[in-house]
Parts: sequence; structure tokens; C-alpha cells
Amino acid sequence: MKKPLILIFALIYTLQNMIGCYNSTQSFHNKDQFNKEYEEASNTPFGIHPETMTYTLGKMTGENNSNMPDGDTYENNAYTRYLKNKINIQNINAFEDIENNYNNMLNMAISENNIPDIMVVNDYSYLKLLIENDMIADLSDVYEKCASSRM
Repeated sequence: MKKPLILIFALIYTLQNMIGCYNSTQSFHNKDQFNKEYEEASNTPFGIHPETMTYTLGKMTGENNSNMPDGDTYENNAYTRYLKNKINIQNINAFEDIENNYNNMLNMAISENNIPDIMVVNDYSYLKLLIENDMIADLSDVYEKCASSRM
């Protein structure tokens, strides 16, 4: 369970610095304050983002919606609400499918050069393809710079 959380936080950090995929949710009158909050969020494991940061997610789902409570979805559940409340990030599902069909969705995303920011890669051949096509990043520096003591 720790490795997926580490990967998620590392990828989120990388995304905010590499892609700049932000949606504005509030107006900041003080640019210096905004920059200070952004810098803190970018350099601490649990910094609160001054604007909601979104990231896309390729999700492998269970046939029974992973037994989530009624009304919860992969974009809106206890975990995503917690992250939105605590550090102001929100996922947007790029695609989701059950395990049998997930690899087809992943293959299509790779072939279209349109992969989500975070996704499960459960087959070495897909990992190799992503590396060969320079579609993933080395996150070593991110771990060193921004990993919490619990990782």
C-alpha cells in the first residue's frame, strides 16, 4: 500500500512542476503570497496548493466498483475528498475499466501518445514501451526533495 501512495504523491509533485496543470478556483490579490504558497506546496510533502491542481488518472477498476459506498465514484470518494480538503488536488479520470479491458485502454492511450498523468502499468511490455518512447520520467529527485518521513 505504501508504494502506490509514494508513487501517487511523487507523480503529483512532478506534474505540478513539469506540466503546470492547474485550474483556477480563486483569485489571489497578492502575487507574493500566491508564490510563497505555491513554493511551499511544491517543496513539502503535504503543502497546500493555492489553486486546485488537477491530474489525470488511468484507473483499473473492479467489477463491483471496488465496493465503494453508494454515490461514491473514483473521482469523488472519501480519499479524493480528503486530498482535495488537505492539499487541494483533484483527479480527473482519463479512463477506467475492469482489469480484462484495462490493457486495451492503456494500449490505445500509449499509441495515441495521450497517457494520463498517473496510471497502473501491470505488464512489463507496456513499461518498456513507455520508456522507449520517452513517455515517463525518472522521479528520483522528487523522492529526495519531497518525500515525507513516512515513505
